Amino acid sequence: ESLSLVNPETRMQVLASLVPLMGSPTRSEELHQWQAPVNLVEPLREAFSQLSVHTGGEKTYQPFRMEEEEILVAALLGDQPLHTINMMLQFIKEGKDPLHLAQLVELAAAERIVRFHTQNDFGDWIAVLHTFTHAHAVYEMISRSRQPLLLRAVFYGAISVYLDRFLNVPAAARPKPAPGG
Repeated sequence: ESLSLVNPETRMQVLASLVPLMGSPTRSEELHQWQAPVNLVEPLREAFSQLSVHTGGEKTYQPFRMEEEEILVAALLGDQPLHTINMMLQFIKEGKDPLHLAQLVELAAAERIVRFHTQNDFGDWIAVLHTFTHAHAVYEMISRSRQPLLLRAVFYGAISVYLDRFLNVPAAARPKPAPGG
């Protein structure tokens, strides 16, 4: 998407800027925050082992009810990541649409940005923006392919939304709409 917005002459520079990131990647599971105070790695691995049974192939998916959406977004923004993982897995087992699940994670990531206080450090802002960018990219990929491995990225995005909450303290008040807007 980004490459379609830049001049053709600068596309090579944009792509070249990604090489250092790809050349020295870090897996999230290797980071301390994914293992303490709550071990998030093992619950995700367990969920992933169950995902393969419930995804793949052409399916007719069940829509989320509005109450389910609200409950899931609240859980994504909450402080119980193991509960959130289990809830997401249960929705998949019930045949809920992975694209809609990805959209709800994207919505939670956007809500995290909305609640971000302007007094936070620049690096913290980059972290929450990265989570949103990841969630949006995952949503876009799932809209193009229902490849089962993509669903893992939805779970990683959900955990990133959870981890961003530590950068979001104290949370800012949600902005109010402008009058007449």
